[in-house]
Amino acid sequence: EPAPPPKVTVQAPAVQPVTIYRTFTGRTESYERAEVRARVEGVLTEVAYDERTELAKGAVMFRIDPAPFAAARDAAAAEAAATAASVRLADTTARKLEKAYESRSVSELQALEARAQHEVASAKLDVANKQLAIRDLDLGYTTVTAPIAGRAMETDYVVGSLVGGLGSGPLTTVVDNSKIRVWFSVDDRTVLK
Repeated sequence: EPAPPPKVTVQAPAVQPVTIYRTFTGRTESYERAEVRARVEGVLTEVAYDERTELAKGAVMFRIDPAPFAAARDAAAAEAAATAASVRLADTTARKLEKAYESRSVSELQALEARAQHEVASAKLDVANKQLAIRDLDLGYTTVTAPIAGRAMETDYVVGSLVGGLGSGPLTTVVDNSKIRVWFSVDDRTVLK
């Protein structure tokens, strides 16, 4: 006698969404990266970070010899002080000559010339103060800091290297890997499915 048919369970097909997965090879890239450059030309006196370490934004990475920049700043400060003294003298002279003109002891031209010399001295003081501000900035640029938080890459520069100046490349690069992009190629046929 033939064997009875096997018992099977039957179920109605279910209709539900199915996600189709595909695997692609891609390349990751940091979302944010910043080149670290010297903003003044000078001799590197310190590399203050370890390559491939995490850095906070503003962390000191390099130091450039500040001596010539400090001297230039001090010279600019002295020039500003001398110009300020000239302004005070020109103002005093102008006021005295204007008072003397009221009693007709000097000519109007002499009083006007004195006031004009005061205005010229005041303009020179403005220029001297701006030069001092520029020298302060240059001195501050001798400390090179991380522009963003992230991992510092290798540097080709060592203590004693001349950095900055025209045509100088970046000292290093800082890469923030907290956000990344993924680049991959997909053929048209796969995209259209």
